[in-house]
Formats: sequence, C-alpha cells, structure tokens
Amino acid sequence: MYMTGSLAECPWNELLQFIERMQLTGSLHVQAQSKKSSQGMIGSPMRRGRQSYQLWFDKGFLVGATKPSRSNSLFWLMQHQGWLGYGTAQQMAKCCPPQMSVGTYFRQQGALSSQQLQQLFQVQIMAALMFLSEDDQVAFQLDTEQPLPYDRLTGLRLSPYDAINLCRQRRSALATAAETVVDNGLEGATVESSKSMAIA
Repeated sequence: MYMTGSLAECPWNELLQFIERMQLTGSLHVQAQSKKSSQGMIGSPMRRGRQSYQLWFDKGFLVGATKPSRSNSLFWLMQHQGWLGYGTAQQMAKCCPPQMSVGTYFRQQGALSSQQLQQLFQVQIMAALMFLSEDDQVAFQLDTEQPLPYDRLTGLRLSPYDAINLCRQRRSALATAAETVVDNGLEGATVESSKSMAIA
C-alpha cells in the first residue's frame, strides 16, 4: 500500500488509528509543508530543510521513529547518554541476527538494560508524535513496502491508541508547566513592582 496526503485532510490521530486497524507494517514519512504547497506530496513542493520524521510500524504497532539521515540516530542517543559508544554500537550491530531489532540484541548481550531501552524508545517517538500533533500543515507518505530498519529499532512497541494518549498527556503537562511559569513570572513582577513603589 502506498498513500499520500496531508494531515489537514486526514488528522494525525485518525491516520494512526487507520494504521492500527489495518495492522499495517512499514513507514509513515511526515514532513512540514511550505505555505505554497497543499498537495500533500513529499518532494519538490516542499522546502528543503523542513522538519521531517519517519515513523515505523509493525503489524499496526508503533516500533520507532527516526529523522531521515545517513547516520544511526539510535546509536547517537546511546552515545549521548554515555551508555555505548557509536563505534562500539556499530561493531556490535554487525553480529545482530537478521529480523531482530538491534535494541533487543544489545539487551541480550548485556550492553543495555530494559530501562535504558525504554528511555531510548520514548526519546525516539516523543518528538515525532509531538510534531504530528502540533500542526496540520504536514504532508505524509504511508508506504507498506518499506522494510523495517532493525538496526535503528529498540525492540519495543506501542499501540497507536496508547501513543495518541501519551501525546495528549505530554501536551497537557507542557501546557500546565507553561501556565505555572507565566503565573510565577507575573507574581514575581508584582513583587518587584511593590518593592519599587516602597523604595520610591
């Protein structure tokens, strides 16, 4: 199956629910559209450098998210956390059996713990999910012929239903945090103003 469109025409949550209902395996490539483009196509109408993600699904479950790049973002995350060097991860990955996610293999070899894989998975998918939910001016390509990139997957999975709820919880938490910052800022400004008046 190959399908293109825009989140303005097909909301992100409905698109994920469709993938879950059809138990699809493959990739969902999403990219911000330029203001001039409304075709829902990824390619020439898009501005280069626009933010984009590739979400990966296995039998309807979300199994990972990557940014289009030649380098392995999962390996960079491991190195950034100080858990495993990029070069070491590359060498270990060469011994990973076919059709096995590299995260599962690293856990079996004792290189990463289950908790570390959970953290990596959350970092992987959260940015992509927030990107999907924040703007409907996003074009998508759904391609079920794309093979899964096992060398970039943790081995964990999340149902689209849970992914949608997780994203909503995150947005709610961010909104609450922003309101708290604003309230504290206003309170501080009021205190400073009162001090200035007292000094005067």
